[in-house]
This record gives sequence, structure tokens and C-alpha cells, in this order.
Amino acid sequence: MRKFLSFLYKILVPLVILWLVFLNYRLYYMPQYAKVDGATINQDVLFHLQHLKEKMHGGAALEMQELYPEGFVFTNVLYGLAWCQLGQRAKSGTPLHQDALTEATWAYRQILSPEGRQPFSKDMRPTYGAFYQGWSNYLLGKIIQCQGIENTSTRELSEFKEKSKTIAKGLSDNGWNYMPSYIGMEWPADNVVALASLGLHDQLLPSSFKSDLAKWLKNVQLKLDKETGLIPHATSPQVEGARGSSQSLMLRFLLDIDEGFALEQFEKYRKQFVTYRFGLPGVREYPLLYSGGGDIDSGPVILEVGGAASLVGIGTMKAFGQHDLAKGLRNAVEAFGLSWKSQEKKSYLFGSLPVADAFIAWSNSTPLHLHAGGENYDFQMGRIGFHLCSLMLILFLVYFSRIYQKTKRFFQQFWWTLKFTIAWLGLQGKNLVAWLKRLKSKMWPFRKKKRG
Repeated sequence: MRKFLSFLYKILVPLVILWLVFLNYRLYYMPQYAKVDGATINQDVLFHLQHLKEKMHGGAALEMQELYPEGFVFTNVLYGLAWCQLGQRAKSGTPLHQDALTEATWAYRQILSPEGRQPFSKDMRPTYGAFYQGWSNYLLGKIIQCQGIENTSTRELSEFKEKSKTIAKGLSDNGWNYMPSYIGMEWPADNVVALASLGLHDQLLPSSFKSDLAKWLKNVQLKLDKETGLIPHATSPQVEGARGSSQSLMLRFLLDIDEGFALEQFEKYRKQFVTYRFGLPGVREYPLLYSGGGDIDSGPVILEVGGAASLVGIGTMKAFGQHDLAKGLRNAVEAFGLSWKSQEKKSYLFGSLPVADAFIAWSNSTPLHLHAGGENYDFQMGRIGFHLCSLMLILFLVYFSRIYQKTKRFFQQFWWTLKFTIAWLGLQGKNLVAWLKRLKSKMWPFRKKKRG
């Protein structure tokens, strides 16, 4: 017991205090901006993508495929989308712009490879399912948007049009309801991405899918989760209510489908999923009054805050103009996500989970848009709240240390007292034995005489 308390006092308590100081310091993180090829660029995002570039070309997406079924496609598509968002800030024709297009196109071609298609079945409508067709088509549309229609080859435009028609055909084959991602399995988030690619098509090219989008949206509004009024997390093989991981993702893409509906959904999401822990914002994995554990979709869930929901939530808040919420989520990730920058490269979680790095890069590269209904969170006050919570914990640890020191002195005094008592009792015991022996020796002759 004494050794355990000594370990806590000498090792863990100072480490916890140092860690709290570090977390509070990281909450003041500000991204570094610099002029690159004549454009002002978030240098931290660029360094992050440089780290990911090395990982991706070294087979990181295949490693992620071993963790979950869509790991290969997801990691590639997020990597490509992050480069597209960064590339749109660069001047056309500059080396940075070309690098962004090269990497995004490389990621797209990876998705079209046999490794990309392997987990998905051809026996669905659309072919290979909503997830595969939706994400790949959306990335292709963003590549075209980044390089400009005038600089896009006829082959790429034809490919984008054909893939969009494939999705629209799958939509009509399913009665403008949710399309499957796997046989017998439907996730609305995959459908939202697929439909967003059709909306992106109509932004870049002559409108072709307006009626398809309207029919699908009408059916979606009839099948909202009754508890939250939001799009459900899953619809087949069984219906599962709204969850933060899918809501954070879907809302970004709903803006490409119907901005008015997206704003309505965002307000419901903000009220039921955005939460605060120790002054800092987070996104719940389950709505208010509900709780649950983490799974392959949510990542870790700690104090009801979802990992994936909060990472994607950074970009979602920026897309809906919630600047302070975005900063709060971003800086919390900087603090708790073990960010590291060295030699023009940046990573999180020691670079051990490339798909998490891809999510963060995609979110941090998202441009800030206009406000959606105003903000109700002040990051400065939230940060002060975290400082106060940290101070209270530090004071408790200091108090614990003082108690330990007093306890240690008490135990030392008690231990020496106990040893002295045992020694004294031992001495007295020896004296008692000797006295009994003397008494016995005196009484024994008397007894013998009495018997005789």
C-alpha cells in the first residue's frame, strides 16, 4: 500500500498536472497561414496532407481496409476531397494546384481499382451499391470543380455523366427510396452522398437530375426519425434512429441537394447532438436522453461524445458557418488528438490511424461559410470553463498530495510504533517464559514432596 501511494504521489500526480497544463495550452492553437504560389494557404493542412501523401502511397488505405469493410475507399476518398478543397484555394496552374489535382486523381483511380471494388457486389442497383458509386462520383465531381470545366477532358466529363446516370437509374429502380450499399443493407448517409453527387453534377453541367432529387427528398421527408425529426442512421435490415456520426456527415452533403432542408436538419441536429464537456464542445453519438456504446461507425464514445461525430463535426460547423463551434472542436482535437508537427509534416495520434488523419484533414480544409441561424456558443468562455475545471482538478491533486504526505508521516510513525510494540511484546514474552520456568522449577520439588 505504501509503495502504491508513493508511486501515485511521485509519478502520476506530476504527470497528470503537466498533461492538464499541456491541454490548456493547446486550446490556444491557431493554424499557420502562408503564401504558397501567390495564394494564402493553411500551412498546417498542407503539412498534414504531406504526411498523408507519404502514408497513402505506402499502402495506408489497404491497412485501413483490414480494420473495417469500407476502409480502402473511405481513406482514399477523404484524402482526395481534402486535396480538392486545398486546391480550390490555390491559383489555377500553380504547382500547388497541380499537386492537389494529381493527388486527388490518384486517389480516385485507387477507388476504381479491383481493391476498391472488391467488398461490393455488382448484383445491386446501382452496380456496386450506393456507398461505392456515391463517394467515387462525388470525388470525381470535386476534381472537375477544382480544375474547372474548361480544363477537364472529354473523357472525365463523360465518365462523370455516366456515373451520375448510373446513380439516377439505381434511384428509380428503388422507387426513389434509399438504395442499398450492400445486399439487403441500407444506410441513408451513403444515399445522401450519392444524391449530393447528382446535385454537384447539376451545379457544374446543365441540369439533368432536378426531378430525381425532388422525388427522393419527398420520400426522405416522409421517413424521418420520429424521435428526433432527423434522417435515420439505418433503414435496412432494421431501422435505427438518428446518430451523431451519420448526422455530422450527411448535413455537409445535404447542402448540395437542398439548402433549405439542410438548414432545418442542422438546427435539429445542433439542439439534440451538440453538447459540452468541461466547457468544450463535442457531438453526441446518440441524441439527448439516449446513450450507447461505440461501434465501427462511431469510433470511440467517451462521456457520450462520439469520436467520428466530432471529427466530421469540425467541417460540418464550418460548412454551416458555426465558427466558434468549429474552433472549439478543432482545438479540442489538437489537444486530445496528440497532434505533432515536424519537418513540414503533421499527424495526429502519432500517425497510427490514417483514416482519422484523413477525416481531420478533410474537416480542417473545409472553407468557412455564412452563419446558419447565428451561434449560441462562445469559444472564449468555453475555454475559460475548461481552465476552471482543470484548476479545480489540479488543486484537488495538490490537496491529495498534502494528504498523502500527512498519511505517509502517519504510516511511518505507526510503523515504527508497531515495530517497537512488537519488539517490546517479544521481550516481555521472553521474560514471561523465563519467569514461568523459574516458577515451575521452584514448585516442582514441592509437588514431589507432597505426593510422597
